[in-house]
Amino acid sequence: MAARGRRNRRSEFTQRLDAAKREADELKGELESKRQETEEGLDSIWKNIGLTSSPGQFGFSVVRKLQGHFGKIYALHWAGDSTRLVSASQDGKLLIWNAFTETRQLAVNLKSAWVMTCAYEQDQQKFVACGGLDNVCSLFNVANPPNTTINEPTVELTGHEGYLSCCRFLSTEEILTCSGDSTCVLWDIASNTRKTQFTDHAADVMSLTLRPGDKNVFCSGSCDGSVRVWDVREGKCTHTFFGHDSDVNAVDFYPSGNIISSASDDSTCRMFDLRSRGTISVFADDMKMGSCVTSIAHSASGSLLFAGYEDNTAVAWESASQNLKWYQLGMSRDRAPRVD
Repeated sequence: MAARGRRNRRSEFTQRLDAAKREADELKGELESKRQETEEGLDSIWKNIGLTSSPGQFGFSVVRKLQGHFGKIYALHWAGDSTRLVSASQDGKLLIWNAFTETRQLAVNLKSAWVMTCAYEQDQQKFVACGGLDNVCSLFNVANPPNTTINEPTVELTGHEGYLSCCRFLSTEEILTCSGDSTCVLWDIASNTRKTQFTDHAADVMSLTLRPGDKNVFCSGSCDGSVRVWDVREGKCTHTFFGHDSDVNAVDFYPSGNIISSASDDSTCRMFDLRSRGTISVFADDMKMGSCVTSIAHSASGSLLFAGYEDNTAVAWESASQNLKWYQLGMSRDRAPRVD
C-alpha cells in the first residue's frame, strides 16, 4: 500500500510538472508575440521620427548650438521646465541658457575654475549648484538676480575630503553630493549641515542620479566598479550591482525607475534591474573597445540609451529592441544582445 501511494504521488507530481511546463511554453509564446508586436511598433515610430531611407540609420542632426564658454565644458544639467539649462566650464563660469532661443540669460563667476559638476534645482528652478576640485558644493540663487552676473554663492557646503564629482537637488531644502572621498552626502541647505552620510563605496564616487518620481531613492556609480542604490529615509544601501571590470563613470535611471544604466571605463554600458537584482543587458561593440564611456542618458521614452565615449563620439543604443543596434552620425552597427 505504501509503495502504491508513493507511485500515485509521483504520478500526480509528474502531471503537475507537465502542466506547469505547458503553461510556461504558452507564456513564452505570448511573450514572443508581444515582443514581435513591440518590435513592429518601434520600427514604425523610428520611421516617423527620423529613420532615413537607408535601413538602420537615424537622421541625427544638431538643432541648437549654445556658444559662450571659452574653456572645456565639463557638465550641464537641464532645469525642470526643460527649457533652461546650466553649463559648467573650466573657464571659471556657470552659464544659464534658454535652450530654445539659444540665448545666455545669466553668468555665474566661480571662485575655482576647476569645476566638475553642476545641477539645476528642478521644482522651482531657484538654485543652481556646482563643485569640483575645491571639495565644496557652491549654491547660487538664480530666481531673481539683480543683474546678469552673479559673483558670490548663496551657500557653500563644506565637509567632503575629496573632489566633488556630482550633485543633485532633492528640493529647495536638500541636495545630494558625491565625492572622491568615496562618500555620498545628503545636505540641509538652510542650516548648511550634513543630514546623512552614505559610506559603503570603497573608492571615488563618480556619479549619482535620482529615481524618477521618487526622490527618496538614488543610485551611485564608483571607481570600485559597483553601482549602489540607496534609500534616503533609511540612510543605507538597498541594492549593490557588480559586473563592470573598471571604474563606473556615470549612472542613470530608466524612465520607469526600475532599471539603472551605467557607463564604465571598460568600454561598456550595462543595465541592472532592481526587481531581479541582476544585469539584464550589456552594450558593447568591438569598434568601441578601448574607449571609456564617460557619460550616459536615456531618451524620454527609454527606447534609446545615449552614451558619450572618450574618443569624442556619442552613440545611441536601441535599448528597447532585442536586435540591439547603435547609431553614430547616421551610421549603425548590428550586434547580438548579451545578457549576463
